[in-house]
Amino acid sequence: KYFEIWNEENIPLFLAAPDLYASYRALIGAAYPAIKAVDPSDQVVMGGLAPLGYSGGPGPLKFAAEMMCLHRVGTGFVRTTGCTAAPFDVFAEHPYSLGVTPTETVPTQVYDDVRVGDVYKVRNLLNAAARLHTLGSRRPPFWVTEWGWATKPPDYKEGNSFKLAARFVAYSMYEMFKQGASVVVWQEIHDGTVNGLLVI
Repeated sequence: KYFEIWNEENIPLFLAAPDLYASYRALIGAAYPAIKAVDPSDQVVMGGLAPLGYSGGPGPLKFAAEMMCLHRVGTGFVRTTGCTAAPFDVFAEHPYSLGVTPTETVPTQVYDDVRVGDVYKVRNLLNAAARLHTLGSRRPPFWVTEWGWATKPPDYKEGNSFKLAARFVAYSMYEMFKQGASVVVWQEIHDGTVNGLLVI
């Protein structure tokens, strides 16, 4: 019933193309009507965007705004002329906050990145899309389709003690709910590494 089209497509590791925005717009533009043709009640999720613009990819806020025919001016958004928004029913993001507290925001120079402390910016983006009618008059639901918190052990670099992590998880869930997330999906719970990287 729920189909998220791609995963963290704002980073080159998962989607690399000469024109990233046009490529993803074509991808979801083909998927949306095909999915709806099977069952109109199926929900198409756009995003599942990585929290940061890794390896030269755009931050999630910039990527999402492009798909919604908006561009940022300062901390607000204006409509992009001559643009048709990508079709989707639900917007999703992955606001990991590894190595920082739930209230810590990204630095101003990377404003388009989104940690838990920045989730309000997603709400502002979705409100702007509804206000400027780039998605019609609707404000799509906001889901967090991947999230988790690292503990020490096993993550001695970015993890927190179990007691502190428990507090941060609870507070993060509250912050995401308060800022408009209606679904939060925990991304795996296990200890270990894959190719030297912690898997949480």
